[in-house]
Amino acid sequence: MDSVTNTSSLDGYFGGRFSTTTILISTVGVILITYWTKKYMDLRGFFKQMNLPGPTPLPVIGNFLALMRDGIQQNDINLKNKYGKTFGYFEGSTPVIMTNDLKFIKTYLIKDFGSFVNRRVI
Repeated sequence: MDSVTNTSSLDGYFGGRFSTTTILISTVGVILITYWTKKYMDLRGFFKQMNLPGPTPLPVIGNFLALMRDGIQQNDINLKNKYGKTFGYFEGSTPVIMTNDLKFIKTYLIKDFGSFVNRRVI
């Protein structure tokens, strides 16, 4: 009886050391890391394009680490003291613009209310 061995077509390339599944998982991992790196690099320049100061976000979690470390209120005070009345930061990958300028708030959130349809409920 002839014995038939089931080998992958990639065995010749890698000397049989890696299975097709391992190569597939590695390829998907590299693609995901590349995607997240590109997204992170895009996030870093988001507020710079608008000339807004703010802290540099970390990949995936944004500025959430400082928020959890200091607490919401203290984090907001620290950011205001460091970056001024209006600045931007990230909650995860969501950009957030924070302002303490009452004139700005009155102008844009009362008079131009319709322009801010997707704002968060407080």
